[in-house]
This record gives sequence, C-alpha cells and structure tokens, in this order.
Amino acid sequence: EAYLREAQGKLPSNDPEMRIYKAYHILLKGDAHGATAEVRSGEKKCEKDPALMLLIAEIFMTAGSYGEANASARKVERFCPENDGVFAVLAHSFYAQEEYDSAGDAARHAIEINPLNAYAKTVLMKLATRDGSYSIAEGIGVQILADCPEYSLAHANLGDVYFNQGRYEVAGVEYEQTEQLMNAETKGTRLRKARMQFIKEDYKSAANLLEELIESQHTYYDDAMCDLLLCYDKLGEEEKKEDLMEKMQMRRSFYHRP
Repeated sequence: EAYLREAQGKLPSNDPEMRIYKAYHILLKGDAHGATAEVRSGEKKCEKDPALMLLIAEIFMTAGSYGEANASARKVERFCPENDGVFAVLAHSFYAQEEYDSAGDAARHAIEINPLNAYAKTVLMKLATRDGSYSIAEGIGVQILADCPEYSLAHANLGDVYFNQGRYEVAGVEYEQTEQLMNAETKGTRLRKARMQFIKEDYKSAANLLEELIESQHTYYDDAMCDLLLCYDKLGEEEKKEDLMEKMQMRRSFYHRP
C-alpha cells in the first residue's frame, strides 16, 4: 500500500500496470467486486503483457470469476504456450468449477514445464484432500515449503489438510503462519479466521463468521458449509443443523472428512 501511494505520485493515474496493482490491492482489502470492475475496465490495455494478464487471471480467480480467469489465462497461452503460469491458473479455475480431471491435468502440465510451480502444486494438494488422500496432500505441502518456506498458499492448504483430519493444533500453527505472511480479506482468509475460532472452541463466533461468509458469496461455499455444520453440532443447534444438512445433500461427496 505504501509503495502504491508512492508510485501513484510519479505515474499517470491511468497507467495500465498501476491499475492492475491497484485492483489487486482492492481485492486483498476484501472488495472483490471493486477489484474485478477495475480489472475489466483496464484489461484491454494489458493484453500484450503476459505477466499482467496472468495477474489479472489471478485476480479473477481469487474473486470467484472463474470463467474470466480462464479466458484471461487463455489469452496468454496464445502467445506463450509454454508459460507454466497459464496452466497453474487454469488448474485452479477448473478445480473451482468442479472439473477435477481437467484441474489435475493442467496442474501436472504446469509442473512439467516448471517443477517449482508452487501454485499448481497447491491444486494437486486440494485434489488429494478432496479424495481423502491426506498423506499425499501433506507430502506435497511439506515439499513446497521445503523449496519456499514463506509461500503463504502452501501454509494455508497444509492447514486445510490438517483441519479436515481433525488435527486442529497443527492446523492452527499453519493458519497463524499464513496470516503472518498474507494479511488479506479474501474469502479464504475469512474461512481461516472462522477455523481459528473453532480451534479455540469459540464455536459461536466461528458460526457467525461462517454464516456471513456463505451469505456474502451467494453460493454454496463447500468448506464453509462443512465447518458450519461442525459448529452447529458443537453448539447443539439441531434445527439449524438439519436445515443445513438438507442444503448440503447435493454436495455431500465434496470432501472425505471425519
């Protein structure tokens, strides 16, 4: 934020690169709609810059605009077919849209091009976790952090692996590390904050955070719904638990969880 302010005093307000950095900052502050609006208005001027286009794709991805993330990455692919970042973004986009085979293929292709692509490896972690292959997911996360100890997404995803197993103490360690490395207000951050309250056995606060998250996303956010069910169970909220379980019937195979 400080560097953005300094740069804005030296560059035109409509500088394409600055607009994308500004959009990313808006996203990290929690305003997904504002970030995507800024990106859409400036994307055309960035189409010949692969690095900016991949950043745009990442913004769309984090904001939940998966189709636009896919489209932005494909634009880069036309000019840079061997750019591993393209396939890492596509992998995450496919995963978010529940195209799991395509997600795995894209992630593996990214890693074939660049064996150190940590973003693609986090998608493989998500796929392994979804299948209940926790030891595989944990192994990938540990390897990412051996290569890059401060990669926040690896800490976040490793925390998810432990949380889904009910290993709350080590999950909390990874979530705290994530928060130290990445101070943001994305939906993933909000989910982790709720999980930290759950780990502290403050189930009411966790439930409130999760209810707000689900409502604000205008969709069934699977992790949040699973966690909210755990909270209602701990709180003895049987009626709320039954109502939520009805909503979750179509999604019940999303994660293998204890």
